Amino acid sequence: MRYWPLKTATPRVRNQAIKKTIIITGFSLGIGKAIALYLAKQGFDLALRYRTKKDQAETVISEIEQLGLSARLLQFDIADRLQCAEQINQDIEIYGAYDGVACNVGITADIAFPADRSRMGQRDSHQS
Repeated sequence: MRYWPLKTATPRVRNQAIKKTIIITGFSLGIGKAIALYLAKQGFDLALRYRTKKDQAETVISEIEQLGLSARLLQFDIADRLQCAEQINQDIEIYGAYDGVACNVGITADIAFPADRSRMGQRDSHQS
């Protein structure tokens, strides 16, 4: 069974005038970067979220712009719900609702052994 890429998911299939927006939560390296470049090439508008690695985020934006395409950056820590809500709501007010999301960032409770309670409840967010 083949899941990727879904040809019907691209906005160009039905109508060139339709633009759809995808938000990607981790995109500066590896799989996230490949997803961002692929979706940009397919004609999607992208809202790209990063936390601290602005230079890597801007490098991906530059690569997308070199293809003659565009994307925008959002900066927030995915572990901070209030910050997420503020940034996403502000972006939606300006550009409209998202049509999809690629969740490529994770939050982990890094406990090496279940008996290690010294870090219990501490959360680390990873990726960009």
